[in-house]
Amino acid sequence: MNPPMIPTDASLHVKQPPNGDLPPLVKALFGASSLDEVYVVMQSKMEVKSECLRVSVLMCDPKQLIGFLWGQLLMWQLGRGEKADATDDPAGLDVLMFALEYVHAVLSSHARSEHGASAATEDLNAVLALANELRQHSLVYCLVAAQRMPEEIFGPETGAVAMQALTGWVTIRGHRHQALEAEFFEFVLEPHDGALQIAYGVGAKAIATGIQAAVDATRYGHMRATEVLEREVDAAHNLASTEGIELSEAVQRIHGGKSERSQATQDAISGLFLGGICNLSKSSGLPAELLADLAYSPGEETEFFAAGPLRGTPLRRMPGRVKPLVTLDDGHYACDANFMRDSAYRALQWGLFKRVPAYRQKWTDNQTALSEGAFTRIFDKQLAGAEVLTSVYYPDPDTGAWVENDVLILMNDVLLQLEVKAGVMPMHSPDVFFERHVRTIQELVVKAHHQCERFLRYAASNEEVPLYQLVDGSHQEVRRLRLANYRVVIPVGLTVEAFTPFSSMSKRLPDVQPILGKYPFISMSIDDLFVLSRFLPTTGELMHYLSVRQGVAGVPDAFVFDEMDHLGSYVQKNRTDMFYAEKLAEGANWLTEADACAPIDDYFANPDWAEVTPPRQDFPGVLQDFLAANDSMRGPRFLEADAAVRDMGGDGRKDMARYIDQLLPTIQEHPYRWFMLLSEEPLLVWMQRANYVDVAEMHRIKAEAVALVAKAPQCKVLMMYISSDGTFTGGSARYISAPNETDNHYAERLADAQRMGGRWIPLTHEGARRLNS
Repeated sequence: MNPPMIPTDASLHVKQPPNGDLPPLVKALFGASSLDEVYVVMQSKMEVKSECLRVSVLMCDPKQLIGFLWGQLLMWQLGRGEKADATDDPAGLDVLMFALEYVHAVLSSHARSEHGASAATEDLNAVLALANELRQHSLVYCLVAAQRMPEEIFGPETGAVAMQALTGWVTIRGHRHQALEAEFFEFVLEPHDGALQIAYGVGAKAIATGIQAAVDATRYGHMRATEVLEREVDAAHNLASTEGIELSEAVQRIHGGKSERSQATQDAISGLFLGGICNLSKSSGLPAELLADLAYSPGEETEFFAAGPLRGTPLRRMPGRVKPLVTLDDGHYACDANFMRDSAYRALQWGLFKRVPAYRQKWTDNQTALSEGAFTRIFDKQLAGAEVLTSVYYPDPDTGAWVENDVLILMNDVLLQLEVKAGVMPMHSPDVFFERHVRTIQELVVKAHHQCERFLRYAASNEEVPLYQLVDGSHQEVRRLRLANYRVVIPVGLTVEAFTPFSSMSKRLPDVQPILGKYPFISMSIDDLFVLSRFLPTTGELMHYLSVRQGVAGVPDAFVFDEMDHLGSYVQKNRTDMFYAEKLAEGANWLTEADACAPIDDYFANPDWAEVTPPRQDFPGVLQDFLAANDSMRGPRFLEADAAVRDMGGDGRKDMARYIDQLLPTIQEHPYRWFMLLSEEPLLVWMQRANYVDVAEMHRIKAEAVALVAKAPQCKVLMMYISSDGTFTGGSARYISAPNETDNHYAERLADAQRMGGRWIPLTHEGARRLNS
């Protein structure tokens, strides 16, 4: 259709994948002549930098250090709008989040007696500076390490996959939408409510509420603490002015003549300066036993700083990915609230197994049921009226043995096929244990892809195939499936946890190619779905996004980091699949988009986000009216009609709306009206009275002529049905093929096309009547 909407900012970058020999400059910088020598030098320097950072952290008072880093984070956020480019700030978001994760690692790995007491500014700043150095050096190390991965793992794509795995392992911090923690945790913990009640005395909803409260404490803690202190200062000033007394005496009176401040004031000071906003013992209201299961006791972590290669470096498993909290003298602290999403779920699982050993198998069963029902539950509004089949059995097209597909969703002319994996993201460093990462990828991505491929090969093996379900131990046919009936077929691998960037990189794997040569596979996680459901509230929006998302999955050299980047890019550009493909066709060999998720992040950063409409693509009013009516009526091809409108770029939407507005009043005089839009493929928009006899033959004739004028193999016809009062009553769409020169009516269509000439779009009502004549 029309060219995709493209923003003016240059957020797209061209990069060379890390294949081939290491650049000579890198070798020269590190005083080595071979890749292996560079690797040894880089690893040694990284270990030294890690040790310096460890020592620096241990010099500082833990709470003073946590408070300092969160204060720096606040200052960065306040100053971000004043900087032309926030990425130039060496103490920016990425470095601060990295430093907080490393502080958690040090405190978890050393006994309380080893924790320092310094609050000196130079010592606190030293931690941040060393964290920045270590992070930067680690990223360069990752590029070198990726070059050394044996190609037999993933063939020629091994270097690219390893690079993304290694750099993602170091940089993944800080990209979660914390406003949705309660929604996510209540959903994933709901099946285990009874066991949670036994273990901790509280259920899924209370735990989810507590986690959200803890996360909100870090999101809004500085603001709330500042408000408390401002109220105290204002009250003291007012009292001093009214009574004519010194400010210090006014403060004394406010606190009942006691020298110590009120608990609220103490909490505010702790929150601002001593990391109190990170103390879940005060902010969450969760039981102490549960928090203890989520927390390291100081010195409990023994692997991170154990002797051996990569000791204490980010390329080992950071403790925050195992347990989100660390215990200090007055409570359980989450140095970084992102840890809650990353590891609280697994830590609670292990806590349940320890406290309720008999629940281990039940956990697996319940989790499988949750995963398989997640997509339809989260998108219940968008999938209203869809036919959903779970546990669909069919004979393996290769062996004939009975095999199973998890979820099949049939909605109008769209088929969604889901294979659900309940496994978790890799827990071990991709540098030290890359093959373990590979096995996890193979289980969560490659296996799901193969299962989707197996089903679609079966579905394509005949014009119509039977589907079965297991009833009382026997396989009984429940329906027949014609794959050709579905305009869109999307195979999806769904996981409980996100395992970025592997989900984005999976399309580059030799074993993950478009199924049947035309259905690219996409990998998603359950926590992604909660965000998508908010930003894509209608059936048409969701299906169009998934179609575009699938299109991007079919562009191997376009790398979009995670689902939020996909969504943000879609909101801003619309047909991102076309955009990336065009850029690559112009000569780029590797595309990656930076900060495409900005609209999504900015939305959730708003304290009033729940009361604000999420950012969405713009449509002129008349097109909004059509899309709403089309979604309400849900005719036989309503999703294809919806997609025909959404496929249009910004200018195309404006043109379409203008011509509809011009022609709409004439429907009272004429039973139908039509106009054409020309872009990558021609579109015939056919506006017809809803109660008028079908004139399919007439718009077929016009569409064939349009295809000839456009020299296109086919023309799409978008039907818009209009009631007597001028409102839309739905729509549909279909493709009409251009006639062959051997067809009897070819000459007639060609003459009709020549009469149309260059008048593609009516500019006036009079012109519209001429064009429709």
